[in-house]
Amino acid sequence: MLPASLADVIHVPQDQPTIQAGIDVASDGDVVLIAAGTYQPDSTIDTLGKAITVQGAVDASGLPATIVDGQGERRVFQVLNEEDAATIFENLLVTGGQASFGGGMFIEDSGPTLANCRFENNVASDSDDCRGGGIYVRNGDPTLTDCVFKGNTVSGTDMSFGGGLYANSGRASLVDCHFIENSSSVAGGGLYTNDASVSLTGCGFEQNTAGESDSRGYGGGGVHCIRGIVYVVDTTLCGNLPDQVRGEFIDGGENCLAVSCTDADGDGVADNCVDDGPDILQVPSEYSTISAAVAAAGIGDIVEIEAGVHPLQERIDIDGQRITIRGALAKDGRPATTIDGTGLDLALYSSNCGDDTVIENLRFIGSGVYLLSGSPTIVNCVFDGIESARGALFCEYASPTLRNCVFENNLSSSFGGGMACWSLSSPKLIDCVFRNNVSPKGGGLHCFFRASPVLNGCVFEGNSATSVDGVQGGHGGGMYCDGGSPVLIDCRFQDNTTIGSQINYTGSIGGGFYCEDASPSLAGCTFLGNSSITGGGASFYRCDSILADCVFESNRSDRIGNSQPIESSEGSGGGIYAGEYQSTLTLSDCVFAGNTAARFGAGLRNAGPWLSIQGCVFQSNIAELTSGGMAFYSLEDGVKMTDTIFCGNQPNQISSYFFVDDGDNCFRNHCIDHDGDGVADCGDVETDLELSVPDEYPSIAHALDAAAPGAVIDVAAGTYRPDFALSTLGKPLLIRGSTDERGDPTTIIDGQGEHTVFCVEGPEGITTGFENLVITGGSGVYGGGMFDLSTGALSVVNAVFTGNEASRGGGLYSYVSYADSTKALVGSVFNGNSSYDGGGVFGFGLTLTDTVVCGNTPDQVDGSSNMTVTSCISRICLDCDPCGADFNGDFKVDGADLSILMAAWGDCEGCPADLNGDGMVDMEDLSLLQASWGICAES
Repeated sequence: MLPASLADVIHVPQDQPTIQAGIDVASDGDVVLIAAGTYQPDSTIDTLGKAITVQGAVDASGLPATIVDGQGERRVFQVLNEEDAATIFENLLVTGGQASFGGGMFIEDSGPTLANCRFENNVASDSDDCRGGGIYVRNGDPTLTDCVFKGNTVSGTDMSFGGGLYANSGRASLVDCHFIENSSSVAGGGLYTNDASVSLTGCGFEQNTAGESDSRGYGGGGVHCIRGIVYVVDTTLCGNLPDQVRGEFIDGGENCLAVSCTDADGDGVADNCVDDGPDILQVPSEYSTISAAVAAAGIGDIVEIEAGVHPLQERIDIDGQRITIRGALAKDGRPATTIDGTGLDLALYSSNCGDDTVIENLRFIGSGVYLLSGSPTIVNCVFDGIESARGALFCEYASPTLRNCVFENNLSSSFGGGMACWSLSSPKLIDCVFRNNVSPKGGGLHCFFRASPVLNGCVFEGNSATSVDGVQGGHGGGMYCDGGSPVLIDCRFQDNTTIGSQINYTGSIGGGFYCEDASPSLAGCTFLGNSSITGGGASFYRCDSILADCVFESNRSDRIGNSQPIESSEGSGGGIYAGEYQSTLTLSDCVFAGNTAARFGAGLRNAGPWLSIQGCVFQSNIAELTSGGMAFYSLEDGVKMTDTIFCGNQPNQISSYFFVDDGDNCFRNHCIDHDGDGVADCGDVETDLELSVPDEYPSIAHALDAAAPGAVIDVAAGTYRPDFALSTLGKPLLIRGSTDERGDPTTIIDGQGEHTVFCVEGPEGITTGFENLVITGGSGVYGGGMFDLSTGALSVVNAVFTGNEASRGGGLYSYVSYADSTKALVGSVFNGNSSYDGGGVFGFGLTLTDTVVCGNTPDQVDGSSNMTVTSCISRICLDCDPCGADFNGDFKVDGADLSILMAAWGDCEGCPADLNGDGMVDMEDLSLLQASWGICAES
């Protein structure tokens, strides 16, 4: 820019006839000085990238006397060529401009200076997408001082923003600027900012209007902010409709937002912006409506509403006012003042209020509350029986503090039956209760789009996430969060449920709590009696989750009627379900007790996340299929455990022993509480290598708990009836029964038709052995007599499996065999067992040697083709045993055996006289007995 002494002054119209002509001949540093009067350019005036001053004249009061009029036909000015602050507009009144973007002025990639300019009655229209009636800024950084925007409009369809000024990206600084009576048919009557950094200092916004505020982003009569940073200091916004500000801004202090701009004392400051101490405005004795009292309230005033029901004719609007709205209290401390919003979309709307805006002691019915931006305080309020699309209380870009509030019996057709918080909201909830609310997602509370609530001492009870009005739901019966970093401290989730699709109930996840794509932290929380198809207590998807000192008790992952599972997750994770890879779950000092699952992982089902467990207890959890304590995928180094207890889980403790053992973990059949704190303890370290039952240990389960790796457990002759499935607890050991003089087993283990008899658990490299046992009365989903899910070796010698039942593998189910593992059945008998597949044996990689599998239903052996057989397998046991009809064991088939057969005539599934294994004792069996008549073996 040239020094002032060298700059030329180009006079318009004396030197050049038009403003554009003056600019055309000007050089950097020159001044285009425009005389007072009205100029009507026939095209848009362009500064052409020049660092010049375009300066008008002023009248005696200092207002611009140079008028540049677009006549409603064109944009007036444009600054498009990377001009900077050295391009100056001063003392100009810009009017009559018309364009789709920036009726008065269009600024792009430039940062001009505007001083003492007025933009009046300019229009952005004639397009579906209209922005910036007065000025449109795109990626620019202009500075405006002492400028006025009045009567500018933007009107079009749903894309009409910024009646006075629209700032899109870039930076803008406004000092002592005023926006008066501008309008937008959609949003931002005075100013609209989108992803821009804008500062407002000493500015005023009065009587501007925009479209009605709603969830699409409309509203913001004075200012509308979306994304970016808007810093506001010493600025007054009053009398704008439908609200003063929409969106988040940084409050630099000394600002005032008021419903009315009334200045009764003529001091230049709106009466509601003067803090002259609190007044109490009584409703209805002094003001007939709550809205009238709120409109009249000034800074620090209290609107006090008497007890009773107050039907609303219009919603209550609190537009940035620093006031208290307070109801009366009943004797029990609950609100005695009821706000009835029946027939209205909202009972109360609050925007841009700080924590000194207080709402307390009110019960809302009929319609709810919408908080937009700001951080108001809500105390001792009840939201009862409200039906809405977005929660009885909806927060958007808002971070209120709620204390001792109750949400009960509310219904949302979309999300958050009780409360929903969206769009970076960070509410604080202290001692609040969510009870019996219903919504498709988040029956009690729904958080979305990086909302990060903090809850302390809150209760979620009896809420349900279910499909509503055709909207499929079922996520987060108590609470749902998507994104953000929610924090929950000392909260309780009890008896919350989820129900997914009405057709097949898919999508039913997280009975108490559901979270995805987030980083939740839970400390001291309790999950009790919650239920879902997946994750009865809680579910985490693609989350980095931290849980400490939490309790999961009696939660359920339920069965989907009698149907087969549709997804692998269904029926799993009674306490917790954690899904997806590339996420983490950290548990410390948590307790999982008495949870159930229709399939597996009753305590915890980990389906992918990196899992770290320290100081936790898994006790007495029951899964119908497998892994009562915990089921997990075995990623390399993906599961680490320290100082953790698994005991009494059914039918077994964990799904795999592929985890990183960082020490002090223990696995027990029995749960023993040595210190009496209600939580199981590990007890003594297992050191015994030779154990006998019942001489030394009262039961096989006790002996299994006490056995050291490599131990031999000798079980005396007799019948043993364990109360639960006996787990080998991942140890290499031998369980050895007794025999009679003929070598037949005399130690009988009877599941009494209630559970699997043995569950074999263990990693590669170990051998679990069973000898001289009769295993009977077992009942399970997999392996009625024995469920082998060990990846190590299995040895079953001289054992009899009879009278067991299961869905697969009636006698024995062996899950998997690795190359260096051996699964061997030697000299054993499988007879009279039943299942849908593999009535006798279902297995992978099994070796059968000198083993009889006969008389099982509907088939004898099923499973992998790797099964090696050097044994007798037949539906008819006589094919394998010539003495099969010697029922009394005297080594001859005679009249005594005939009498036994006749006594069993008829339906007799699994009985010895059913020689052909068809479930009936009939003529075919009689024929088989006659065919083997006589001496069948040497005595």
